[in-house]
Amino acid sequence: MKARDVKGLDPSGPLADNVERIQDAGKRRLPFQRKVGVGLSVAEFEKRVAARTLRHVGLGESLHFLAHYLGWRIERWEETIAPVLAERALTSDLGPVVAGAARGVRQEARAWVDGRVALELVFQASLGEPEPRDRALIEGEPPVELVIPGGVHGDAHVLFQRRPTKERRVDERGIARGIRIQPRVRHKTGVQ
Repeated sequence: MKARDVKGLDPSGPLADNVERIQDAGKRRLPFQRKVGVGLSVAEFEKRVAARTLRHVGLGESLHFLAHYLGWRIERWEETIAPVLAERALTSDLGPVVAGAARGVRQEARAWVDGRVALELVFQASLGEPEPRDRALIEGEPPVELVIPGGVHGDAHVLFQRRPTKERRVDERGIARGIRIQPRVRHKTGVQ
């Protein structure tokens, strides 16, 4: 089912599309932890946001992509970025994170259609997230909610490798038509 196949999906109804990706940055690679600001003071976090070196690239673009696909004209949109603060001292692969420092980032993008928020995307990656997940909620008839516990983060790759089998296909004249290809799926996480 595609989003536009949901009957009653209307930007003037209840919140039409809400997508959130909540990740535990502690289970990700060090470059990712640096990218989301783990361990930074609030001042350093804000400095990097202002320099546009700390953000989830593509959140605003995804917002516009969804609106375009749904046939909605965005009147205005906004994007916010804020640190997720450590309430207590934590440890990370980057070193200690003191209470009050950033344990990650929360970024939100909202689009207004017909005078109200119709699309909302949330990206949060921070140490110690108790329920990492990807979740999409579409208010329509019927309402659709998809939750992927643990989420699917960018470090997960599915590789398809083709390996020939010994079995050959032969047509009615006895002519080999090549080898049968069987995909082999390997999951590579690279999770640290």
